[in-house]
Amino acid sequence: VVIKVNWDGDSRTIDLGQTGGNAVAEHSFVSPWWRPGALGLLLWGASLYIAVMILLNSEIRWPVAYLPSWAAWTLLTGFALSIILLVWNVPLPTLQLVLVLALTSLLVAPAYGVAEPLGRLAFLRTATSQAGHALQKNSTVLIFGCSLVLALSIFGRSIWTNWAIFDDHEIMLFLGPDRALSFTQILGALPQTEIGQYGISTRFRPSYWFLRLLECVVWGAHPYYWHAFRILILVFALGLFWILLSPSLGWLGAGLLCAYALTFPYWREVIGYLGPGETYAVAGLPIYIWGLAKLLSGRQLAGKTRFAASVAVFLGSVICIGSKENFVLLVVPSAYLAYKALRAKDSIALPGAVGSIFFAAYVGNSVLLAVNRGGVDVYSHSVAPSARIAHVFNALQTAQDLAPLLTLSALTIALSALSLPHRFSKEKRKSVLWAQFWLATFCLIYLSQLVFYNGLWPTDTRYDFPGILYIPAAVFVLFRLGVRLLPAVQHAAALPAARTSLVIALLSLVIARGYNPTIQFIANNVDETNRFVSRLESIASVLREHADYALVIESGSSADYEPVFSYEEYLRGYGVKNSLFLRIHGYSLETAQYNQEAKLIADLVQLSAHGGSGFDPLSELGPLGEKCFSLNLSGRFGTDCQPIN
Repeated sequence: VVIKVNWDGDSRTIDLGQTGGNAVAEHSFVSPWWRPGALGLLLWGASLYIAVMILLNSEIRWPVAYLPSWAAWTLLTGFALSIILLVWNVPLPTLQLVLVLALTSLLVAPAYGVAEPLGRLAFLRTATSQAGHALQKNSTVLIFGCSLVLALSIFGRSIWTNWAIFDDHEIMLFLGPDRALSFTQILGALPQTEIGQYGISTRFRPSYWFLRLLECVVWGAHPYYWHAFRILILVFALGLFWILLSPSLGWLGAGLLCAYALTFPYWREVIGYLGPGETYAVAGLPIYIWGLAKLLSGRQLAGKTRFAASVAVFLGSVICIGSKENFVLLVVPSAYLAYKALRAKDSIALPGAVGSIFFAAYVGNSVLLAVNRGGVDVYSHSVAPSARIAHVFNALQTAQDLAPLLTLSALTIALSALSLPHRFSKEKRKSVLWAQFWLATFCLIYLSQLVFYNGLWPTDTRYDFPGILYIPAAVFVLFRLGVRLLPAVQHAAALPAARTSLVIALLSLVIARGYNPTIQFIANNVDETNRFVSRLESIASVLREHADYALVIESGSSADYEPVFSYEEYLRGYGVKNSLFLRIHGYSLETAQYNQEAKLIADLVQLSAHGGSGFDPLSELGPLGEKCFSLNLSGRFGTDCQPIN
């Protein structure tokens, strides 16, 4: 499909075939030099600084004349980053990290200007200290309570989502006509999944299928329970990440960084749908990071805490790696933990790390065997290194993928300048190296996602998880570095100022980005699934009343592949025993545009001609005469069967 887009007098022709169907009009146009949003950001920062100077000094003074050197340099950094936003003609979403850093840096000086004099007030220090102690005492309850409110405010309506035509039919297949699955039946059902195709299936997710079957046992045929559980998974992940980030960012800053991370669009599918393996990884990732952080913190931990952390490393990695193969990269930090544990002769941490490594090898080996056998991944893309490198190279020709990498690389290099001053202690130099290591790691993670997804990444879909988390992760790393580099003498006033600037910056971005698109997406999904189930129940009712009639599913597109199997499995789950047939209209192997489509069409042609998976061969429809119903999936087709929809 080729489309022509007109925008502000300019036009572009976009070939969707060359973009994998993921073309976005904004990326095809050169943004005007003045960039209203970025210009507004720059002017707002300058105006705020001037206002604070007048308020505190009755005059406007240069930053270096009023502020300590660290705050003045931070302010100048903010202006420099704002100028980058102005002149870099790339889509603003690709520069989210620069935007967060620019806003935070611009706000540090005004925040310090207010925090420093207020910090001298004894009664305010006392009140703040008392509030801090009260907050610390009840922090866990407050954090999970706020996480619940945030998750419900965005995804609360998804509880009313019904069965969907995509993915959810697998649940009905496992539940069967009696709409139930016992715990003892899980072992019998597991070999029917990818677990029974070790080294054969190019997708291997043992934890995903075990957890999905376990949910079938617990939630059964109640979609509302399934969707409510996904909200609880999000609440758990938010709360645990919030707790992990709080010591460095402060209670409010950590919460707002989590809230900012939720503004990205991939959460709509990860939490709003039942099928994605990423949903389980949302719970597994904070468990793994908590365990890893505890064991690598260098602090003396109680035996029970160390044991819990070791279990968390193993359990978190099993959930993540076994739900989404990309997480096999967790083998790197697990190997580092194993190395540290061996050197320290730590018999508690070592089993968790080694178990994580072995599980990663188990999953990775299965996928490697499968792709080596077929030469393609699950989407029929070539896995040849030359092909992957070519796709990644082509992707890096676009600003969408190049800008984030350049940003991370530039920050990594720029931090080297901080190590030059001789006044820096050994500890501060180590802090700079720590930040550089993580920024370089984020670069590699970004590149790895381009390799995994054949250059078509990010996509604003569930495939962006966890890769796009590099943005809030980089914010955390840089903020923590900044706090560690603060002069000890001014730390009392500087830390509140830094945290305040981060809070205001994140709050501004959360408000600007908002959750309305996600909330609307969930609302639309609720309406669509309820309409689908209403239609499904109506069809099932008619077929049960006419048990001697056949149902012919009419397909006019290869995109009907999953709905074909979905209807069969749902109808059998609703107790329909009528004969089912598949009839294909207007497409064949000759019309396939790419390898994956050819594979799908071949399966549908085989199903139509020879039957299988609950369908009868189409040749057996003739003797039934007019005793048949037609269900059109795509398009309208004239047949001798009575339309049922």
